Amino acid sequence: MVLTGLVNDGFAMSRLVAFCALSESRALEYCTKILYWIHEPNVFSWNVTIRGYVESEDLEGAVLLYKRMLRCDVLKPDNHTYPLLLKACSCPSMNCVGFTVFGHVLRFGFEFDIFVHNASITMLLSYGELEAAYDVFNKGCVRDLVTWNAMI
Repeated sequence: MVLTGLVNDGFAMSRLVAFCALSESRALEYCTKILYWIHEPNVFSWNVTIRGYVESEDLEGAVLLYKRMLRCDVLKPDNHTYPLLLKACSCPSMNCVGFTVFGHVLRFGFEFDIFVHNASITMLLSYGELEAAYDVFNKGCVRDLVTWNAMI
Protein backbone atom coordinates (compact mmCIF):
# COMPACT_ATOMS: atom_id res chain seq x y z
CA MET A 1 0.00 0.00 0.00
CA VAL A 2 2.93 2.33 0.68
CA LEU A 3 4.55 1.59 -2.69
CA THR A 4 1.34 2.12 -4.65
CA GLY A 5 0.24 5.21 -2.75
CA LEU A 6 -2.89 3.57 -1.34
CA VAL A 7 -1.92 4.80 2.13
CA ASN A 8 -3.38 8.12 1.01
CA ASP A 9 -6.69 6.53 -0.01
CA GLY A 10 -9.19 6.75 2.86
CA PHE A 11 -11.29 3.84 1.57
CA ALA A 12 -8.29 1.54 1.17
CA MET A 13 -7.02 2.40 4.64
CA SER A 14 -10.44 1.79 6.17
CA ARG A 15 -10.45 -1.69 4.62
CA LEU A 16 -7.00 -2.39 6.11
CA VAL A 17 -8.23 -1.25 9.52
CA ALA A 18 -11.29 -3.49 9.18
CA PHE A 19 -9.13 -6.46 8.24
CA CYS A 20 -6.85 -5.96 11.25
CA ALA A 21 -9.73 -5.42 13.66
CA LEU A 22 -11.98 -8.27 12.56
CA SER A 23 -9.64 -10.98 11.29
CA GLU A 24 -9.13 -14.13 13.36
CA SER A 25 -5.80 -12.85 14.64
CA ARG A 26 -7.41 -9.62 15.93
CA ALA A 27 -4.29 -7.49 15.56
CA LEU A 28 -5.91 -4.71 17.60
CA GLU A 29 -2.70 -3.01 18.66
CA TYR A 30 -1.56 -2.80 15.04
CA CYS A 31 -5.06 -1.78 13.96
CA THR A 32 -5.09 1.06 16.48
CA LYS A 33 -1.67 2.26 15.32
CA ILE A 34 -2.91 2.38 11.75
CA LEU A 35 -6.08 4.20 12.82
CA TYR A 36 -4.08 6.85 14.66
CA TRP A 37 -1.65 7.16 11.75
CA ILE A 38 -4.36 7.87 9.14
CA HIS A 39 -4.56 11.59 8.49
CA GLU A 40 -8.38 11.77 8.55
CA PRO A 41 -9.87 8.39 9.45
CA ASN A 42 -13.53 7.96 8.61
CA VAL A 43 -16.20 6.96 11.12
CA PHE A 44 -16.28 3.43 9.65
CA SER A 45 -12.62 2.95 10.65
CA TRP A 46 -13.34 4.07 14.20
CA ASN A 47 -16.44 1.89 14.46
CA VAL A 48 -14.80 -1.24 13.13
CA THR A 49 -11.89 -0.80 15.53
CA ILE A 50 -14.28 -0.32 18.46
CA ARG A 51 -16.12 -3.44 17.28
CA GLY A 52 -12.85 -5.39 17.26
CA TYR A 53 -12.22 -4.40 20.88
CA VAL A 54 -15.78 -5.28 21.92
CA GLU A 55 -15.66 -8.67 20.20
CA SER A 56 -12.30 -9.36 21.85
CA GLU A 57 -13.92 -8.51 25.19
CA ASP A 58 -11.51 -5.62 25.76
CA LEU A 59 -14.29 -3.33 26.90
CA GLU A 60 -12.02 -0.73 28.45
CA GLY A 61 -10.07 -0.53 25.18
CA ALA A 62 -13.32 0.08 23.29
CA VAL A 63 -14.30 2.88 25.67
CA LEU A 64 -10.86 4.50 25.51
CA LEU A 65 -11.05 4.43 21.72
CA TYR A 66 -14.48 6.08 21.88
CA LYS A 67 -13.12 8.81 24.14
CA ARG A 68 -10.34 9.47 21.65
CA MET A 69 -12.88 9.55 18.84
CA LEU A 70 -14.84 12.22 20.71
CA ARG A 71 -11.72 14.39 20.83
CA CYS A 72 -11.51 14.44 17.03
CA ASP A 73 -12.82 17.71 15.70
CA VAL A 74 -13.49 16.39 12.22
CA LEU A 75 -16.03 13.63 12.78
CA LYS A 76 -18.54 12.48 15.37
CA PRO A 77 -19.89 9.07 16.38
CA ASP A 78 -22.88 7.82 14.41
CA ASN A 79 -25.77 5.40 14.80
CA HIS A 80 -23.38 2.46 14.27
CA THR A 81 -21.05 3.57 17.07
CA TYR A 82 -23.54 3.50 19.91
CA PRO A 83 -24.90 -0.07 19.69
CA LEU A 84 -21.29 -1.28 19.94
CA LEU A 85 -20.57 0.89 22.96
CA LEU A 86 -23.84 0.11 24.70
CA LYS A 87 -23.10 -3.59 24.25
CA ALA A 88 -19.62 -3.04 25.70
CA CYS A 89 -21.12 -1.24 28.69
CA SER A 90 -23.77 -3.90 29.37
CA CYS A 91 -21.83 -5.59 32.14
CA PRO A 92 -22.77 -4.17 35.56
CA SER A 93 -19.18 -3.14 36.35
CA MET A 94 -19.35 -0.67 33.44
CA ASN A 95 -22.61 1.02 34.52
CA CYS A 96 -21.06 4.46 35.17
CA VAL A 97 -19.61 4.50 31.67
CA GLY A 98 -22.83 3.04 30.28
CA PHE A 99 -24.94 5.85 31.69
CA THR A 100 -22.47 8.37 30.26
CA VAL A 101 -22.68 6.76 26.82
CA PHE A 102 -26.48 6.70 27.10
CA GLY A 103 -26.32 10.44 27.88
CA HIS A 104 -24.32 10.93 24.68
CA VAL A 105 -26.99 9.00 22.76
CA LEU A 106 -29.59 11.45 24.01
CA ARG A 107 -27.36 14.49 23.52
CA PHE A 108 -26.48 13.61 19.93
CA GLY A 109 -30.06 12.64 19.04
CA PHE A 110 -29.67 8.91 18.32
CA GLU A 111 -32.31 7.65 20.75
CA PHE A 112 -34.84 7.08 17.95
CA ASP A 113 -32.55 4.96 15.78
CA ILE A 114 -33.94 1.43 16.18
CA PHE A 115 -30.52 -0.22 16.72
CA VAL A 116 -29.42 2.37 19.28
CA HIS A 117 -32.86 2.21 20.90
CA ASN A 118 -32.69 -1.58 21.28
CA ALA A 119 -29.11 -1.50 22.58
CA SER A 120 -30.09 1.17 25.12
CA ILE A 121 -32.94 -0.98 26.44
CA THR A 122 -30.73 -4.05 26.65
CA MET A 123 -28.01 -2.15 28.51
CA LEU A 124 -30.45 -0.66 31.01
CA LEU A 125 -32.00 -4.07 31.65
CA SER A 126 -28.54 -5.57 32.24
CA TYR A 127 -28.17 -3.10 35.13
CA GLY A 128 -31.56 -4.09 36.54
CA GLU A 129 -33.03 -0.69 35.58
CA LEU A 130 -36.42 -2.03 34.50
CA GLU A 131 -38.24 1.25 35.00
CA ALA A 132 -35.71 3.23 32.95
CA ALA A 133 -35.74 0.56 30.22
CA TYR A 134 -39.53 0.65 30.14
CA ASP A 135 -39.41 4.44 29.84
CA VAL A 136 -37.03 4.19 26.86
CA PHE A 137 -39.25 1.47 25.37
CA ASN A 138 -42.34 3.69 25.64
CA LYS A 139 -40.61 6.70 24.08
CA GLY A 140 -39.52 4.74 21.02
CA CYS A 141 -41.32 5.46 17.78
CA VAL A 142 -40.70 2.06 16.22
CA ARG A 143 -40.55 -1.32 17.88
CA ASP A 144 -39.29 -4.46 16.24
CA LEU A 145 -38.97 -8.06 17.38
CA VAL A 146 -35.67 -7.29 19.14
CA THR A 147 -37.30 -4.44 21.08
CA TRP A 148 -40.14 -6.65 22.29
CA ASN A 149 -37.85 -9.57 23.11
CA ALA A 150 -35.56 -7.33 25.15
CA MET A 151 -38.47 -6.10 27.24
CA ILE A 152 -39.95 -9.58 27.68
